[in-house]
Amino acid sequence: MAEWLKIKPNPNRAFLLDELSLSVNPALPLKMGGTVLPVLLHGPWTGDGLSYREEAGILRWAFTFWPASSEPLFGSLALWLMGATQSFQYRQGYRHVFMEIAFAVLEKPHTRPGAMASLLHAFALLSPDADCRALGAQSLNALIASGRFSAPALGTTLARLLGTSLGKARRLADSLAAVARISPTHAAAVRRLIEEALDGDAARAPKDVAKLLELLVELISAAGDHFSHPVARDFVSRLARAGKAKQLIAQLLGE
Repeated sequence: MAEWLKIKPNPNRAFLLDELSLSVNPALPLKMGGTVLPVLLHGPWTGDGLSYREEAGILRWAFTFWPASSEPLFGSLALWLMGATQSFQYRQGYRHVFMEIAFAVLEKPHTRPGAMASLLHAFALLSPDADCRALGAQSLNALIASGRFSAPALGTTLARLLGTSLGKARRLADSLAAVARISPTHAAAVRRLIEEALDGDAARAPKDVAKLLELLVELISAAGDHFSHPVARDFVSRLARAGKAKQLIAQLLGE
């Protein structure tokens, strides 16, 4: 079992100082090498000095060998991605191999996304790496098409991350816009996801939140509908009315 305990944003919004805490139970009594399969389910990913291709092979094997218990592996990868997103190796695509493996599992019809899958998925959609965001969008498309998508589950996770320095609304808006263009069903799902993500402390909303509001306005207008989600409306009403966001807030609230 893996549980997301907290993410502690640093007041100065310096990414590397944000702290993500996960709890994986039952705890292991001994420190063991990360290549032992059960150990892979109990903490951040580690390959014990293996090459990244060898590590990727172990991860693929672990998902295949233990298909009914993917959540701790998703959580381990999320922790790993959190700590490496701004590293040189990640920008060069070092981590992309592992994300491909994880999202291939997420897209399988028998996989039911839980909290850890949602966390990894949210990281991908917000990633500074364009290829990683594309993987997140591809998986979102697959979840919507197969009827396994849960806007509240992924939206709640995104809402928590948007209040940290990881939460760049422009990246998320770009990822979601691509999915929304696929079909009216996808557009409706993306709209629900954005509405669920607009929650929490409005004072900590990302500075580029207007990008997300702009996409929401487009989706609502295309559907010929109005902005009625009560929690999202309350959040938007508390946003700072400055720059482009001011007009978008007025449009959404019907002012």
